[in-house]
Amino acid sequence: MQPYLRLLFCGAKLIEVKNVVNFAEWVAAGLNTSQNISVAGRRIGDSLRVKPLIKGEYVKYKDVILESKLQSLDLVWGKWTESGVELFLHLEIRMPVSSDGADSTSERSLSESSLPSCFALMVLGIRSDLWMHCDEKFMASYFERADKLFVEFDCKYGYFDEASHPSLSCYSPVTAKEHSSEKRIIDFDYANYIEDIHPHNYLSLRHISALKPIEPASDLSTILDSLELRDERGITKGARISLKDRSARGFDLVREFLRPLGV
Repeated sequence: MQPYLRLLFCGAKLIEVKNVVNFAEWVAAGLNTSQNISVAGRRIGDSLRVKPLIKGEYVKYKDVILESKLQSLDLVWGKWTESGVELFLHLEIRMPVSSDGADSTSERSLSESSLPSCFALMVLGIRSDLWMHCDEKFMASYFERADKLFVEFDCKYGYFDEASHPSLSCYSPVTAKEHSSEKRIIDFDYANYIEDIHPHNYLSLRHISALKPIEPASDLSTILDSLELRDERGITKGARISLKDRSARGFDLVREFLRPLGV
């Protein structure tokens, strides 16, 4: 299987499915992917013990997806081959119902503070050979649109990096080796920490407040770009920190900078 370029956003206060789907469709058009798109979705209240009730060709279910209150959603562009699929979108919008299929009123009534810090979660995986053929204009527009989604959904954390699989779930292990044997995404405290250093790192305001300012003439300023992410009113909601120097020295300096966040 080809490696993937994977975008993860988690801890969103609210995911607008229509906006995510529009973003994924825009990416698919730019990559010139297959028109063969399949969908699997679960509405709020659907048990994990049964197959998704929304399942089949995307074109038949698009209106249903946009009109339903969803628990989770998967969109897949192309068929699974030895190279993998072309594009994969995965959303986890609500906590699943109880495994015994009983009514999960207690789960749905949980306060926001008692939910795992990863919810809600969005993952978009792009097959690497398709990404490599994109021009700089498309890539710049991709990050501009991704930045806007991070702000719009008021996410706690995110990253963009190469991965061996297009998707993951809240029960997947975190990416950092030092955490992977004991931590799953659903267990990780994204409100206060980040799991690893990636080429592109999306940080919340709480994360930023724990870091020292980057001095303009420092070595760190030559190794990374720090872009403040603002909403339509100009209010800062987070930052995207991107590595320009991915050498061992570069990673060491960035790791020291991000040490207050647990890396």
